[in-house]
Amino acid sequence: AMLYATIPAMLSWHSPITVLAMMGTGLVSGAGLAAGLAAHGPAAPASALTALWLLAGLAALAVVKGLQIHQFAVARRLLSAESGTGLPMGPWRLQDTGTSRPPYRTQTQVWPGISPSTRLWANLGFYLFLIALPAASSALTLIQPGAITLVGALSLIAGVLLERWMFFADATHSSRVWFQDQVKAPSRVATARKSPEWVAKFMASHPGRHLPSLPEE
Repeated sequence: AMLYATIPAMLSWHSPITVLAMMGTGLVSGAGLAAGLAAHGPAAPASALTALWLLAGLAALAVVKGLQIHQFAVARRLLSAESGTGLPMGPWRLQDTGTSRPPYRTQTQVWPGISPSTRLWANLGFYLFLIALPAASSALTLIQPGAITLVGALSLIAGVLLERWMFFADATHSSRVWFQDQVKAPSRVATARKSPEWVAKFMASHPGRHLPSLPEE
């Protein structure tokens, strides 16, 4: 969590909220799994006690995840061609976006941005699996630990997997501004010209050597 939170280039993650969200998700999912495993044995009363604390943890995590969704939205808004990577003196642009095939240095190292509809359904999904269903399971576990407790634990597993996918898929890397927020104008393709006289003299005195033609200025 600290590694992710201390990467300035990842504005989506560069926040204490990242630490709170990762710690909260780990604690809640661990407690839910513990309650599910204990619900059918002699430790069933402990399962009910765990479910009580789990309700409080789920409520806190719901707030933290809401703040993280807002943090991701802020990152998407701040990183643009007009504002660059959040630094002053914009707008920013690439000096050279490549020719027929863009060079490696202009290739994004992050996943393509997800669509707003995918983002909406994914956020609703992990709130359902990570918060709502485990909360309902925990409330029923206080009455009678059993199969419903295990259902809540399985729901937490699905919610954590979806939450982890969103953490990476929806993150805005500062380099993304160069690849998605501006028109991709191709570079001027260099044209060959006749080599200068010194090249001809060098080639004559070094048989077997090959030099490429110089491009036009």
